[in-house]
Amino acid sequence: MPVTNNIQQDHLLAAWQTNNRVTEFFFENLPDELWNEKIQGAPQRSIRMIAGHIHNARCMWIKMVGKQFGIKPPAGVNRRNVDRARLLRALKQSNKAFVRLLKVSSHQSGDLKINSLVQHSTGFSPFHYLPGCS
Repeated sequence: MPVTNNIQQDHLLAAWQTNNRVTEFFFENLPDELWNEKIQGAPQRSIRMIAGHIHNARCMWIKMVGKQFGIKPPAGVNRRNVDRARLLRALKQSNKAFVRLLKVSSHQSGDLKINSLVQHSTGFSPFHYLPGCS
């Protein structure tokens, strides 16, 4: 793999890891009383449901793109009743699979040919779902 692709991969992985850590930090430190808080403008959805959706969306991308590289997604979570501990374990699993996908896809193809994944992966941050934070 050319040096430029190694640099690209390093930057992409660093950006992903930062995004993942921010997501984990957000849910690790979210006050308990907000976990079931309804989302303004979408009263059927709670912070809990969005938290589960973030993991499940990662799993969907891993399933779609990872198939060609033999990478299987981790199990999804039930958005309606996932608790913080289960969510944080699930986010660690989807992060691990996502990092593997980024590394394998870059290594096998010699190029980052997963542009749609890369463009959408930064949207997995919880801040995109909160009013005034996107």
